[in-house]
Amino acid sequence: MTEMRLIGEPVGDAHERRFLIGSTFLQYVSFMGCAPAVQFSPEAGAEYIHWYLSPCLPTPRWIIDRQQALPRCQQCRARISNWRDQIDVVEANAMTTSIICPGCQCNNTLSQLDWRHGAGQARQFISVLNIYPKEALPTDALLTKLQQHTGTTWDYFYCQREPIAD
Repeated sequence: MTEMRLIGEPVGDAHERRFLIGSTFLQYVSFMGCAPAVQFSPEAGAEYIHWYLSPCLPTPRWIIDRQQALPRCQQCRARISNWRDQIDVVEANAMTTSIICPGCQCNNTLSQLDWRHGAGQARQFISVLNIYPKEALPTDALLTKLQQHTGTTWDYFYCQREPIAD
């Protein structure tokens, strides 16, 4: 990400894993909506947009935005509004945790559900902080560069929670 000039200087302590945005940020992240209020610099004193790079975890972790996510059943496409009652989000595993659709009674694993960009699973996460969910969108160029660099497919989701700590 540094070669792409996507990230800038570290913010605070080196162990915090937070970075200022780089000079090419706006080439790789688009903004939605009518003129979102975005602060690009910490000098202004307001909450400013910056990156958080999570540590690489030994096993994939599933993160679900408990406020935004309303998954759809893979079979009948019904919204599953009671998904929170069916799982322990902290212990959730995409391959073994299942949610039953109230519409068709289909048993869906977490990864089979259509989360509509409200959840994701990975060993490492790259977060853009201090922007309201769904106002920032990674471009196809960013996802392609990440795939070329890591050899694995990347996707995105929105979440209003603190990043993963060490």
